[in-house]
Amino acid sequence: MKIIKTTLLASSILAFNVGHAAIIMIDFGPTSPTGDSLTNSPAHAASAAGVLDNTWNVLGTSGGSTGTVSSLQYSDGSSATGVSFTYGSTPLVSGSKVVDYTLGVSGSSALGAAVTTDAFVGDSVGKDAIFNGSGSTNDFSMGLRFDGLTAGTYDLYVVSQNTSTAGAQSYDIFTSVGASSNSYDFGSETASASFTIDGVTTWVEGNTYGVSRVTVGSGQSVFLGVDGTQASQNRAFLNALQIVSVAAVPEPSVISAFVGLLATFGVISFRKFKYRAN
Repeated sequence: MKIIKTTLLASSILAFNVGHAAIIMIDFGPTSPTGDSLTNSPAHAASAAGVLDNTWNVLGTSGGSTGTVSSLQYSDGSSATGVSFTYGSTPLVSGSKVVDYTLGVSGSSALGAAVTTDAFVGDSVGKDAIFNGSGSTNDFSMGLRFDGLTAGTYDLYVVSQNTSTAGAQSYDIFTSVGASSNSYDFGSETASASFTIDGVTTWVEGNTYGVSRVTVGSGQSVFLGVDGTQASQNRAFLNALQIVSVAAVPEPSVISAFVGLLATFGVISFRKFKYRAN
């Protein structure tokens, strides 16, 4: 028998990535994401979601969307028990800023006739959308109301764009929290997030999506309003929404501690070992 010494070099570090049960991801429109599109999103690009966060609630049909949706799933596939949302829109009176949650929204489309690359490639969650009314210059807004979220702080990643046109677009996002109500008047509020689209096709905050942070108290509802502000594209669209609990995102110190733990147990190391060869 011979004793052979071998040096083992760890050539890569295992990726630290977990699914976060406190993330709800909604793809509005008729097309279901598959493959790489499941993790092609603003929250993934911002490292607020991981590769195991790949369960989307796909909602919206060619006939529009109305009422309350309560059978939601978290991004890890578990049931979001007790959480629901209600569609809402402004009446088809140009310029109205009062979202009525008894109206629903009027349309849903696969879109994508003009924007089909990068973040919007294939069956991207950013390509299809729900919208309110017809006619690109009509000032019709829309929104959602969420009920049943656990008290805490959340980041709302909002994608709003008509991907059937390549022209410049801009959108304001309004958010508020409070007692549940069938209306949300954002006319006197300052936008919590705004973004302008002008030839950008990658996930860039302020260009292809906006982020609004809300702090929810026990029993409070979250109100969301979306308003198109470009004269040539004044309707509101809602392509995708991700609600991310701020506490669900691993802090850098947690990741460092995890990597240190792996090193302690020899998962990540440079080591020598001996084995016997016959």
